[in-house]
Amino acid sequence: MTWDITTPANNEKIRNLGTVGRAHWEAIQNADLDGPVFLQYRSLQIGDRTALGVAVDPAVAASTAYIYSKNDVAPAAGLQELFIRDAASNIMQVTNDGSLGSIATKLQADSVSFDGTRTFNENNMVAAWGYCLANGTFQFGAGVASVTKLAGNGHYQVNFTAGVLLTDEYAIVASSQDTQCGVSGNPITTTEAFIHTRTTNSGTLVDANFYFIVAGGQT
Repeated sequence: MTWDITTPANNEKIRNLGTVGRAHWEAIQNADLDGPVFLQYRSLQIGDRTALGVAVDPAVAASTAYIYSKNDVAPAAGLQELFIRDAASNIMQVTNDGSLGSIATKLQADSVSFDGTRTFNENNMVAAWGYCLANGTFQFGAGVASVTKLAGNGHYQVNFTAGVLLTDEYAIVASSQDTQCGVSGNPITTTEAFIHTRTTNSGTLVDANFYFIVAGGQT
């Protein structure tokens, strides 16, 4: 049904209000999908559920999502923020102190644009990184299951966490805290890569502590 702001007319007969008004209710419920004139709100004010004294999160209903407002922390210190609750009972904070999202909100995106001039996708992101000791002990990092010290000097195998890399089209940047040692990395598969540590002067393979970063591998 089409939304018509001119109806009912001031002289509309009471017996006709049902017919005239029903079109409006259907337009509101169905977002006026069937008509050429769409119901458009100039603004939408959503009451703060915390201040209203009702349950701060609406009850879950099947096939329904709620947009609502509540305090994000204690009422004495919090701000009224916008939230969404879906039919699976997931609660997502949409705004936080003038920013979109929150520290508890997960974000899914195909790409991210900064200042409208640079657009990045998952192939621009760091997939794995870490720091390893000369004896092959993995100290810390992310996206890495383990590091294996291979036979001979300066040979290491970095084993990635399952699912971190989707292809073997990635780059490795590595460096050593030992200024006399250079580091090179070779992509191998989606599950592992080799790191080689050498002296910068002679190129001799030596065991050394090293850092590494893996980027790409998501095409």
